[in-house]
Amino acid sequence: MIATIDPANRVPWEATLPMLVTGGGGTVDLSSLSFTDVYRVSALVDAARRVRPPRSLTIRHPPATVRKIPCLLWPDEAVRLIGDDSRSP
Repeated sequence: MIATIDPANRVPWEATLPMLVTGGGGTVDLSSLSFTDVYRVSALVDAARRVRPPRSLTIRHPPATVRKIPCLLWPDEAVRLIGDDSRSP
């Protein structure tokens, strides 16, 4: 992801998440993300929940603000969602 995930680009974001789920998960690199809102992070967490084990959907290099949202709102999912090499909170 580059730049922002917000209402202006909601459609492409929401179209990509189901493809990740049906494709068996994967890793989303958020290192170039500068902004997203709680609703878009919620959609990402929801997509990660729908990926069937042993596969998973993870994020790498989330900005501190994005990393904090799942940690505060969905701590159990955050542990599985955020990759080990993510930026520190």
